[in-house]
Amino acid sequence: MPESDVIVIGAGAAGLMAAAELIEAGRSVTVLEARDRIGGRIWTRREPGVAVPIELGAEFIHGHAPITQSLLERAGTAVIEAAGTHFTLAHGSLEPRDALFPQIQQAIQRSDALERRDMSFDEFLDRHLASVLTPAQRQYARMMAEGFDAADTSRASARALAAEWTGDTIGTGPQARTAKRAPLEGLSSGPVIKLQLLFASAFWETLHDGRFRDAGFFHAPEAEFPTFWTAAPARAPLLVAWAGGPRAQRLAAGAAAGDIVHKALASLELLFGKELDIAAELRAWYYHDWQQDPFARGAYSYLTVGAHDARAALAQPLDDTLFFAGEATEEEGGTVAGALQSGTRAAHEVLAAGSLA
Repeated sequence: MPESDVIVIGAGAAGLMAAAELIEAGRSVTVLEARDRIGGRIWTRREPGVAVPIELGAEFIHGHAPITQSLLERAGTAVIEAAGTHFTLAHGSLEPRDALFPQIQQAIQRSDALERRDMSFDEFLDRHLASVLTPAQRQYARMMAEGFDAADTSRASARALAAEWTGDTIGTGPQARTAKRAPLEGLSSGPVIKLQLLFASAFWETLHDGRFRDAGFFHAPEAEFPTFWTAAPARAPLLVAWAGGPRAQRLAAGAAAGDIVHKALASLELLFGKELDIAAELRAWYYHDWQQDPFARGAYSYLTVGAHDARAALAQPLDDTLFFAGEATEEEGGTVAGALQSGTRAAHEVLAAGSLA
């Protein structure tokens, strides 16, 4: 191995960003990667005849994500706005449900319960928001926490989820520690199942006189796969089936990939009815088990109750020699943007330590 100023372990988003920052600062860097590819939990496949990429891992840019946008601009790569229209199955019919999440955000912002103490998201919903949110809204909030955050709502920190969903900063008080066991115990790696289904045609676009032609997301809260999304505004006969949190854990337990595909098709039948033979329309599927992936062991992290300082504690360097990055070390954990930010932060810590040596 060549001599280097810095060794970066892992060529995921955080490691690549750290290496780039260090190289720009004039340091020599060796990047070690156990996989036969770079990208970590970003994994893009191109399939002949499919108009859009097959994203087995990270896919969306959430929010403004300035660090991500800056990299895209430098690479000359365009961003496509995803279709934001949501349809949710209720009383046997798919109905628009675009206003649910803003209502949940408002209810969270108006509550002061989390100023007094942290609690599980389940307790927060059932004890403090039951009077302002309907059962359907609380069900949707749980589905969002499981799907978006890959969280077990009986263990996930309501304070952390509220901060993420509303931009609140309640309870953020990082403090340094020299052992990593305590912060690691405050973080949990959330399971996710993401399954790409390629059909002979985009059958949903023609159902009910084209009502769903521009739909972005379909939700079936009671289904094994509660969320599907389309490639819209791009036109492709591709649906992504998504499950997170305990539901994903149950789906994957002892199941072969083919069994998971059958469960996804059953969830689609629940959404669209059995008058169309959806299974006969299926042409291919693409799947990677991130839970069993030896270099991932899950999708991304979430905070458990009372662990609001765990990310900052995990990020603390050891002896100005070992530095930590990755989405689990960033306050905006769980996103590629968080991983990129952590890589920048760790690189600057390395540079600062080197300047003092």
